[in-house]
Amino acid sequence: MSKIRTLRGLTALALLSLTALAAGCSSPAPDAHDHAHDEAPVLQETVWGSTHEVLIEHAGLVAGVPGHVLVHVTDLRTGRPLTEGSLEFRWQSPAGRIIDQTAAAPVHEGAWEIEATLPSADVYSLSITVPGSPETLIIPMVRIYANAEVAFHAEPSQPEDAISLLKEQQWRLGVRSEPILHDTFVHRVKVAATVEAPPERRVIVTTSVSGRVAPTAERAIPLLGEHVSAGEVLAVIQAPLSGDASDLAAAESEHVRTRQELSLAEAELARSKALVAADAAPARRVEEAEARLAAATAAHDAAHRLTVGDGLGPEMKLRSPIDGVVVAVATGLGEFVEAGGAVITILDPSLVWIRGWIPEASLISLPPSPEAILDIPGDPGDGGERIGRPIFLSPELDAQSRTASVVYAVDNRSGRLRVGQAVGLGLETLRREESVVVPSSALVDEHGYPVVFIQTGGETFIKRNVTLGGDDGQLCVVTEGVLAGERVVVNSAWAVKLAAAGTSAPAHGHTH
Repeated sequence: MSKIRTLRGLTALALLSLTALAAGCSSPAPDAHDHAHDEAPVLQETVWGSTHEVLIEHAGLVAGVPGHVLVHVTDLRTGRPLTEGSLEFRWQSPAGRIIDQTAAAPVHEGAWEIEATLPSADVYSLSITVPGSPETLIIPMVRIYANAEVAFHAEPSQPEDAISLLKEQQWRLGVRSEPILHDTFVHRVKVAATVEAPPERRVIVTTSVSGRVAPTAERAIPLLGEHVSAGEVLAVIQAPLSGDASDLAAAESEHVRTRQELSLAEAELARSKALVAADAAPARRVEEAEARLAAATAAHDAAHRLTVGDGLGPEMKLRSPIDGVVVAVATGLGEFVEAGGAVITILDPSLVWIRGWIPEASLISLPPSPEAILDIPGDPGDGGERIGRPIFLSPELDAQSRTASVVYAVDNRSGRLRVGQAVGLGLETLRREESVVVPSSALVDEHGYPVVFIQTGGETFIKRNVTLGGDDGQLCVVTEGVLAGERVVVNSAWAVKLAAAGTSAPAHGHTH
């Protein structure tokens, strides 16, 4: 086992230190990087590709002497360690000498190890091929020392104010960085909004007859929160034997009358067709008979519905018109309800409307169909969700509030939004600018001022104070403090802040 792998056992102590800080511990944690003065410094080199980061470390490689090199591979898309596959290495000297090596499998999660013996004291380039990466990562300058004494006194290169955070800690805490580039920033207008149910997705089931609420053959009346399906019978209204009973009798009589009229209309159509076929009547007689038959059919169908359980009759079945959740039950079993009274309210929350109110003065700055970012108060996410373009932007102003209504349809199958909930909208304006832009998740508040953390190496970071321009809830313009191309921590920046508060980077490099 190599010295580097043995010393990496100290990682556990560093993890305990950061965990204590995250839990609110105020006392100083032991410095896991302290070690005896006779230990060789650990030298590091980092290279970032489009999909992976490679960090190599060694205790100073000496010409002609086998030396251990530990290689950490991080998937930049997830911030997680690579856990399988073989790494291909190619060492190349300035004179063109090439040495190829392979590490068949990781020695532990995210870490591979090779033993390298380089023949001459020189500066080699090291090419590393990572499984799953579309590119070969190249570390252009790996110094091979002439003797162990020179290697022992080699000084790791890192900023004086560097913050150290081990790869294992970064993987565990979800720390991830991205290169920051110039981007087009769209300025936005922030407006208040409310979550609404589209009219067809919130239905109050009422009864068209007076009567007592009775259970169906299969169930009692639905409970609050119960899911129901379209067409499902929710309850039965039993009409009284007096009073409205006259209405029930009238319905039965109407059903009989319309059935007779339908029979007559069918017979009349048959006669008319026979007469027209014999040239004994004009063709329009068939058309008139067909029209009477259509009217009689419609009347009979309506009367039939009143007597088979979906309208007036001895029993009226209340059916759910939509799939949804029972959000209100206005009456209980055995209670008497008047005709037109509400019995059950059903809501389908899988799609909601977000209705915002745009101040009159802001309308001039908006495009005809502004895209929006939804801001949910208290949401622990990254500051907003893009919800596309509106389904409606009112052409008129409310006379009292001097605002125009705007409505967005939002998929809510996750159930994260509640009807009636107060939210915010960030509406895109016509104002755009090219700027250095960072995600809102990269910003950390420090004594009331925003800071970000720049990753300068695989395990080193520096803190940077920044000056902000615009903010749309997801992205922020940085006018000072960050240069395009620098890698900014965009996920779990708080973990780097805790590391800065509780530990400091050792001047002699990282130990394991």
